[in-house]
Amino acid sequence: MFMLRFFALLIGAAFAFNVAANAATYVVNDAGDRNDANLANPACADAFGLCTLRAAVEQANATPTSTYHVILLQSGQPYDLTLVGAGEDDAVTGDLDVKTNLAVWVLGGASAEVRGQRADRVFDVHPGGYLYLYRVDPTGGSVSDRGGAIRVRDGLLFVRESRVASSNASNGGCISLDDGSKGWVYASTITKCRAGAGGGLWASASQLTVQTRSVVYGNSANAGGGIAAEYSRVGVYDTFVEQNLSNVKSGGGISNYKASGPLEVHRTNFWHNESKQGGAIHHQGGVANVSDSYFIGNRTSPGTFIYQGEGGAIYSNAATLGGTVPSTLTLHNSHLKFNVADGPGGGLALGEQTTAKVTRTTFEINVAASGSNDHHGGGIAVLDATATLDLENSTLVGNAAAEWGAYGGGLYNVGYSTLRYNTFYLNFARPEPPFGFFGGGSALANILTGSGTAHANILFSDTGEDACIGALSMASFRYNADDDYTCFSSIGDTTVTTPFTVISSSPANNGGDPTASGEPPYTLEMYPTASLRDWVPLSWCSTPIDQRGFGRP
Repeated sequence: MFMLRFFALLIGAAFAFNVAANAATYVVNDAGDRNDANLANPACADAFGLCTLRAAVEQANATPTSTYHVILLQSGQPYDLTLVGAGEDDAVTGDLDVKTNLAVWVLGGASAEVRGQRADRVFDVHPGGYLYLYRVDPTGGSVSDRGGAIRVRDGLLFVRESRVASSNASNGGCISLDDGSKGWVYASTITKCRAGAGGGLWASASQLTVQTRSVVYGNSANAGGGIAAEYSRVGVYDTFVEQNLSNVKSGGGISNYKASGPLEVHRTNFWHNESKQGGAIHHQGGVANVSDSYFIGNRTSPGTFIYQGEGGAIYSNAATLGGTVPSTLTLHNSHLKFNVADGPGGGLALGEQTTAKVTRTTFEINVAASGSNDHHGGGIAVLDATATLDLENSTLVGNAAAEWGAYGGGLYNVGYSTLRYNTFYLNFARPEPPFGFFGGGSALANILTGSGTAHANILFSDTGEDACIGALSMASFRYNADDDYTCFSSIGDTTVTTPFTVISSSPANNGGDPTASGEPPYTLEMYPTASLRDWVPLSWCSTPIDQRGFGRP
């Protein structure tokens, strides 16, 4: 995916160079919407001798595709596409059809809006076409098919320092990429768009990169409120994904289905997105790699029988329609905080045929609340016997399975979990009153088909509830510590009945690698005089660094 990002910058630079060298340039000097008077004449001129945006696009399409074309718009000037007439493919009426290599730029000053009057989309990039927008703001598009503001079919799109907004479509309320297209959104805002799938952005059998201070904000859809993709390769880097809504299905921020290449999400903030599964991200089939990112205040609420509120921040499961595609998820050096699932997995939920590796990540004050489905796993829920979790060098603190009879305040496991060098502290699960026959396990609940291994974990309850339930069904590889004799009892395991003498009560910035917010995930500090400090022999430390990236001991 690095090469894809590099290619995006390279192609933009190459286009700019060629523009300077041999481009046909059209300076738009009138904001009206009129056609070119004579396409046989290479000059951009309407019947009044003025160059309009539509006339410039028509002139560009009328010349060979090997030529580069630049349209220069006036700073701060709105351009209304008043020649309505959808379904026409030569930019004569309706949207601006792009069939060549075209750049539309605003040089200096404020950006320029191109407004679609909600009668058609704004730009339609045809197969083989390339559209480069720089400080141009398409808005006000409306179509019954794909691409509310911009549609690209087997073409290229580069959007830089622009704002695509207030449009609607069946898929891709702001932008859609289909049929092998490649699209880059660079330092731009995608906002206030609506669709059936991909409220802001949609990719089908295509490649999409969103990067470098881009913002995907306030979009809504039935699935994938911010971004939705199928059979595609998607990368999101250094981006803010905020307050997007999937109001029927899954993926408030991102919905990714049967990825053809890894979903790459790095140094990105997900704030207050909402859906029926995967408040921030729903990954279904293929590979997803997430690192150095923040997930704050995302939420799920239960919908139909299929969508049961799993994963307040992230939900990963296999894609099963038309042949099963398992899911693989890596989550590294990230922070999940204040996420709520009205169902299982306040922070993270893993469904069928999912393999997840979570490293150096903090789960803090996430909640599995009430829902029509099970409401277990305040921090993490491993929900299926075919799901596996490898959790290493991570912190789960203050998470809650809050409803009566819920299991696993920190971790709920019915699959196979490998636990190494993790800290569980002050998590909470609420047993069913009056005798507590159901629910509990403030740190860990290993239930039903659950199994796995545990090595060098701290599992402190300090809440009056059992730290662990069913932990003996997991194999201890020594040096696990609990505070109430409920977790592991193999050779080398121990119990510390005064956990408050070991760990400080509040997570803090204790150094380490920074995330997208500019600081590392918060961790729990062990007191200098704590009995568990450097307790595990170095020869037993298969991972020689801790969550912060510091060496052991």
